Amino acid sequence: MFRKNVNLKKRRMLVVYLFLSLFFVLYGLKGNDMCKDKTKPKVILIGDSIRMGYQSTVKRKLKDIATVISPKKNCRHSRNIIENHLEWIIKEKPELVHINAGLHELY
Repeated sequence: MFRKNVNLKKRRMLVVYLFLSLFFVLYGLKGNDMCKDKTKPKVILIGDSIRMGYQSTVKRKLKDIATVISPKKNCRHSRNIIENHLEWIIKEKPELVHINAGLHELY
């Protein structure tokens, strides 16, 4: 039971960190030329099942200031992300990449 509570706290902290990170980065992007011509910056969320759990919330909260995209499938672990980075990240040319993976490597 204790371990389950610790994991829940870690997940909550990750979500809080995500929102704070995106807020500060996107707040900084408001002054660039891209935003002046009304084009939203592209943000890509890459990660495991935790990312899949919060991606709809991030999309909803950032809908007015950024275009949020993510792969449909679970990106699982770091090795898988490295193997697929051309498809998931490079071809999209995002302004911000948020990677939330690694929980698979902890255990």
